[in-house]
Amino acid sequence: MANNVIDLEERLPELQRKRKRKTTIKFTVVLLVLLVLFALFAYMQSSYSKIKTIKIDGAELLTKETYLALLSFEKGDSMWGMPIKESKAIIEKEDIVKSVTIKKKWPRTVVVTVKEWRNVAYMFKEASYVGVLENGTFYKQEGLLPIDAPLIQGFDDKEERKALTEQLAQLPSEVLQLISQIANNKTETSPYLVQLFMNDSFEVYAMTPTLADKLKYYPEIVAQIPVGEKGVIDLEVGAYYRPYSEQYRTVDEQIPEESLLEESEQVNPTRAEDNQQEEGVDES
Repeated sequence: MANNVIDLEERLPELQRKRKRKTTIKFTVVLLVLLVLFALFAYMQSSYSKIKTIKIDGAELLTKETYLALLSFEKGDSMWGMPIKESKAIIEKEDIVKSVTIKKKWPRTVVVTVKEWRNVAYMFKEASYVGVLENGTFYKQEGLLPIDAPLIQGFDDKEERKALTEQLAQLPSEVLQLISQIANNKTETSPYLVQLFMNDSFEVYAMTPTLADKLKYYPEIVAQIPVGEKGVIDLEVGAYYRPYSEQYRTVDEQIPEESLLEESEQVNPTRAEDNQQEEGVDES
């Protein structure tokens, strides 16, 4: 029994050390929390928590200044609590904008990345050229000239225009720039027929729904045509080529002279009878 007796006088210093250590730890934790809160408060009140730079990436059709004006925040605003969703919604209402992302780049930069609809054609409207985007909408800007995309005609209907521009957007840039003009040649039997006038003096007939799939092979098709020869490439069904000398023959070349005379007699039989009567009068 005597061996099991705990000497409190011997344990007391150890208990005091443990208690002191716990107290020190608690005090340190509280102090650290207070320091963090103080530092955070000081940071929030300082200029280091404010937006210093707003970077706009992808702006081509609209200026960077235009996008900056659409944002719901500006330089000097807090990096915390920025109305990012609101700003995205405002920018995406623009017909030119396909998508937009807004990201914080610490410590004091905001990056706005814009993806615009591609300008794939032009139309002549109200005495000036307007751009036509791949979604079929118009893009107006003073001084536009159709130098990097084709001029389209007869596509006032938005659905027809959109169907065409969606196809043009799928073409490689080097092929798109080869097209000078596109005319809507639709008929009752061929509602999707289009005629393309190329910068290298060829003409192409194609159907809108398959335009991109077939026209992407245009450079390879032209490479098989004799150098210096020009003509019409028909991509409506398959791929066919005819030189202009065959495609646009004159009527005299297509129909023999004898056929023209026979046709004339068939169309004017009364005139032939009158001539016979006149000959009979003269003989008498």
